[in-house]
Order: sequence, then structure tokens, then C-alpha cells
Amino acid sequence: MSPVGSLDSEGTANPHTPTSPAEPVGSISPISPVDPSGSLDSVSALRNLLQEAIEAVPPDGRVVILGCGSLFRGDDAAGSLIAMRLEDINDRADSKACSLIGDVAPENQTGAIKQLDPDLVLIIDAVDMGLDPGEARVISPDTIGGVSFSTHMLPLPIMLDYLSRELGCRILLLGIQVASLEFMASMTAEVAKTVEDLTAVLRDLLVSFCSLRQRHCY
Repeated sequence: MSPVGSLDSEGTANPHTPTSPAEPVGSISPISPVDPSGSLDSVSALRNLLQEAIEAVPPDGRVVILGCGSLFRGDDAAGSLIAMRLEDINDRADSKACSLIGDVAPENQTGAIKQLDPDLVLIIDAVDMGLDPGEARVISPDTIGGVSFSTHMLPLPIMLDYLSRELGCRILLLGIQVASLEFMASMTAEVAKTVEDLTAVLRDLLVSFCSLRQRHCY
């Protein structure tokens, strides 16, 4: 992980500027992780949480998906791959949702996110939570410090803090447990299945979101 830096008011990374000691990230939603005992079906439980968050967006509001992670490092590609597969949502005539690929420098998308002025930002990233490969969780603010994120030029918590301060919107972080980050390795079967499942869930929720708000769309 690169040295801790910061983002300026335009969303440009300043890797050599230290940030102040961590304050709570104000608008990151305090949703608890899905039942860690595994007694709930992960995708079904996550669908309910994500549906609740998306349906809470105002009729004229917007949703942004930001997928993070290198497409060349095995399971690290999970977030970026989901965002890539959802990019066609951007082209819908009734679209009030936008999917952005952050790759290894998601902070480079902060300017675009500010222009979209969303009511909900869903950030998807490969993480190490000490779970079985492919397990997915909505990560709450009080546990974010104990989570190891994937390969980013700027630590993800700094970007979350910046977006929270600049946008004042709801931010959700969806983490997918990785198994391998080896360069040029294929994605593991477990993570690939989660990517497929979550892509289908998000597509369904976003299409429904846009359709129900069609009369409010530009």
C-alpha cells in the first residue's frame, strides 16, 4: 500500500500531504456486515440491504457505482469487473444511475462523481476480511480500520473521507473477500461466482430504480 496522502478540493490525489488523524467518516452508512456466522445466504441478504439503500434515494436522485481493483491481479479485479459489466446502465435513456471503473486509482473518478452529484455511492472493492473467498459484506465504519484493501495508489479510507465531506451523500462500501492477488492470475472460481451474482443483483435493482423514476429523468 502506498504512503498515506490526501485529496484536494478538485479530487486530485496529493500523496505526500499527510491527513489529520482519522475522524469518523460522516456519511458512510452504519450498516452492519451480513451475518458473519454464514447462517444467511450472502447474496440474498446483500440484495435486501442494497435494495433498501437504493429505494431510499429520492425520486430525482442519482446512484453511482464505483468499482475498484486491478484487472490484472486475479481476484483484485472483482469491483472493477462488476462496474465494467454494468456500464451499459449509463446508456439508458431513463438512467439515473452511473457505473464507473476505478481500477487501481479510484480517486481519479472523484471529479466525475462530484459532477453527477449522487444521493448514493456504492463502492465495490476486493478486500481481506479473513472470510472464505468470495464472501461479500457491507463494511461498516467502525470496522473499516481492520480491513485490508486491495492495490490502490491512495488508501481507500482517505477517498471515502473525501467523498463524505464533499458530497454529503450516503456511501456504502461493499467488500468481496479475495483469495489471490497474483499478477496476471485468473480470478478464482469463488470470487468469479460472487461477481456474477452481484452483477445480476445490481443490474436488476438499478434497472428497477431507473424505470420507477423515469418521469423524473433528464
